[in-house]
Amino acid sequence: MRVPVHPNDLLRNTALKKLAKELQKQWGGPNPLTHTSALELLAQGLGYSDYQDLAASASEQMPADTFPSQSAVKQALMLAIKARMTPSEWFSSS
Repeated sequence: MRVPVHPNDLLRNTALKKLAKELQKQWGGPNPLTHTSALELLAQGLGYSDYQDLAASASEQMPADTFPSQSAVKQALMLAIKARMTPSEWFSSS
């Protein structure tokens, strides 16, 4: 599953960058999350190998029938976040 991303979503103070900042603020782990790490995590949750892969794919147009459901995207993001955290951090965060 890859969530289509438009090039405008990668601009400063827009969709993906705002989500990364919010993820940084809400991060429950004992160590702070850098903006770059937050972007990488979001990219992985959206189905890309890393942020560079996401940025390179942003200009590609995907057919409308390839859009995943909102619940599938939420689940993928949660799995990416969980994979980033150590097991001891799972219990200290909600």
